[in-house]
Amino acid sequence: MSSTWEAIGLYELGMGRIHGITGNGLHGFDSVALYNFTLEHLAVTAYASPGFWIGQMGLSPLPLNFSETISSPSLISALKDDGHIPSLTYGYQAGAPYRKTKIAASLVLGGYDLARASEPLTIDINTDMSRALTVGLQDIIVTDSLNGTLSLVDNERILAPIDSSIPEIWLPKSVCDRFESVFGLEYHERSGRYVLRDSARDRLRGLNPTLTFTIGTNAVTGGNTSLIQIPYAAFDLQAGYPIFANATNYFPIRRADNESQYAIGRAFLQEAYIGVDFENGIFNVSAAKWDDLEADIVTIPAADRDSEVARGQGISGVLVEEKGAHDALDPAPELTGVTFHELPAKHGDSELEDIVTVPELGREDRVHELHQDCVR
Repeated sequence: MSSTWEAIGLYELGMGRIHGITGNGLHGFDSVALYNFTLEHLAVTAYASPGFWIGQMGLSPLPLNFSETISSPSLISALKDDGHIPSLTYGYQAGAPYRKTKIAASLVLGGYDLARASEPLTIDINTDMSRALTVGLQDIIVTDSLNGTLSLVDNERILAPIDSSIPEIWLPKSVCDRFESVFGLEYHERSGRYVLRDSARDRLRGLNPTLTFTIGTNAVTGGNTSLIQIPYAAFDLQAGYPIFANATNYFPIRRADNESQYAIGRAFLQEAYIGVDFENGIFNVSAAKWDDLEADIVTIPAADRDSEVARGQGISGVLVEEKGAHDALDPAPELTGVTFHELPAKHGDSELEDIVTVPELGREDRVHELHQDCVR
């Protein structure tokens, strides 16, 4: 329906394939407007599959290559090239709607929000960009569970990418089995998800367990670590259509068939803040801060600027500075006068994937892959 749409073609969607999500997308070029400016001729994909139920804004710096002659820069690269942001960096936290203040999500392009980030753990970006933000999930300790306090990770060696494109946390079956025991979960075979009866949910709400994730650098043991505490409320979710016919209590973990499926999705990012610096090849993970809800945006200069100061003020250096020390981080000269905005977004309770139906909850609904002519 867009007057500026220029179709490229119908292609299989690569994202989600590793987790069993398949489908096609109608790719094309179009104008993309953000606030008071427009980026021209960027690649946009219209989903032609119910496996992808929500829109996504990719933040990889890699270009999209459709053929030897047809390609498009990524969104974040186009923003930098056009002078709208100073560098290929971003900060993200998925929001916490269960907190009394109902904190919205935060996405900052070209910098990060100092008010959201605590002391960071700095990690090298993986050379495999499909697993760019890989961390070592060294332990998960639960307190006040149905079985008291215990570790949910035994001898499992879990290297997993932090992946905001998926909602759940994908773990070895042995770890999921321990979750099942301490939270009174039931595995629903058809959906591949863990559900809870109302009685179990009520009991957990009364106990109010806390999970503490020990996140290490890209190693399964040892080294520097960061502790991320996540209250039960962050996992107290309901899923409806297209997952279930009716609203159903579920817990956002999934069984991984193999190591390649291990992943840490948005459920984790409700209580964690990440800062990603593609230019210096590093990213940070820290517990999200809640004591100051006023955004304090820090811009990160480009690593390719001919300046020793710029090279020393990437994410790894800035995040450990005292509050206020970032005042000297002026944007590049050609960006003077440009305002850097935080891009807020709402975080819902059920940003999910495939369609299944719990038989006892209602009739089965059928969703068919859309024909190419039906894609809008």
